[in-house]
Amino acid sequence: MGGQYLRQLLVVGMASLVRQTRSHPNRASKWLTALLERKPARVAAVAMAN
Repeated sequence: MGGQYLRQLLVVGMASLVRQTRSHPNRASKWLTALLERKPARVAAVAMAN
């Protein structure tokens, strides 16, 4: 499971990646953009952090 602090850092890092993807979609991975089309941003960030 890992520590709570580590999980929190992973989610924050992935949320940052989601924001970067939204501002520069041409640089993002195709997988991430497809995931963001299907799911809300917070759900996608937590899924990637896991």
